[in-house]
Amino acid sequence: MGLVDRIKGLWRHETTHVVHGWVGLVDGAAALPDTSPPRSRYVELIVADFGLRFEKDRAAGRSPVFASAVTWRSPSGEDLHISKTLSADDFASIGADDAVVTIHSGVPLTTLLPLGASNVEYTVGLLSAPGTSLFSGVASFLSDIADLTQRTELTAVGAIADKVAGGIDTILGNDEIAGRIGLHGAVLASEPRAGYYVVTSLDAGQFSLEHLAVIEGRLRFSRDGAWGDPSGFDYLLIRVALRGSQPDRWRDLSSVAGPWKTADDKLAHATTAEALTEAGVSFKLAMANARNDPNLAVGDRDLAAEEIRAQWEKGAQQVFGPNRGGASGFADGAEADAMLELALSISATAETDA
Repeated sequence: MGLVDRIKGLWRHETTHVVHGWVGLVDGAAALPDTSPPRSRYVELIVADFGLRFEKDRAAGRSPVFASAVTWRSPSGEDLHISKTLSADDFASIGADDAVVTIHSGVPLTTLLPLGASNVEYTVGLLSAPGTSLFSGVASFLSDIADLTQRTELTAVGAIADKVAGGIDTILGNDEIAGRIGLHGAVLASEPRAGYYVVTSLDAGQFSLEHLAVIEGRLRFSRDGAWGDPSGFDYLLIRVALRGSQPDRWRDLSSVAGPWKTADDKLAHATTAEALTEAGVSFKLAMANARNDPNLAVGDRDLAAEEIRAQWEKGAQQVFGPNRGGASGFADGAEADAMLELALSISATAETDA
């Protein structure tokens, strides 16, 4: 059984008897309602807070491990898997009389993911692993490799991300790894919900979500109406954040920003129609890639293309327009006018072809 299946099994078992669900905020910091157009939404998954309690008389030779797996489906139908692991070296521990409580907060599980037609599934677990130096080294190495796949251009590292996810699933899915607390869920593409979701080891027969709240991004617990640090139980707090349009995101995508930089450089130094036409090829490629890049929300693809077109026409005016000031090398106004007309024609053609 792999890690993901192990955590899913743990989650199915937990849901029948532990306190879990969407938890409210009591500090007035509730997120504003999501008003972004459905075609311009991104989702980000973050572990806002977690705590894992180890009883000292039972913790000998064991250490905590955090692991997650997120599945995002690209518009082409390809499932890409994004993993995250944290070993004991990444945690802060607080000693108590009878326990060691491991805590951590603010762990991003993904970069911004365009929310398209498919749900985004996530599986998150807090685990207990053999506390050997070899295992700790492996867990730390997996963490470093997984971090390399946390990129804006997710499709560019899809194959690597899948291999990393497979390795983590195999290594952490062995029988020596014990699941402590797990969560499996999905951000629904048709009706995404932002907020905080918590799963705890609290007995649902004695406690409820009314005993829990989020204050300043951390989980708080109340037995008698006074909010304090959670203690005496394991917990995992996930934040689902919805983001609106990211109009400048294309600048971080090599498939778009690369051709545009080439086009911009060639435009600035074009002195012949042939050179300008060559610049136009890169410009049109940047436009086409912007309109089809799966790392952009659908609504942002047109915005990116419009921005590239505006930059091209602005550059053309600076090089060939009335205020060129002679820096372009065109002393002949008629020649400069012809180059400007050609540049604008290239822009119009790109709009038509896109």
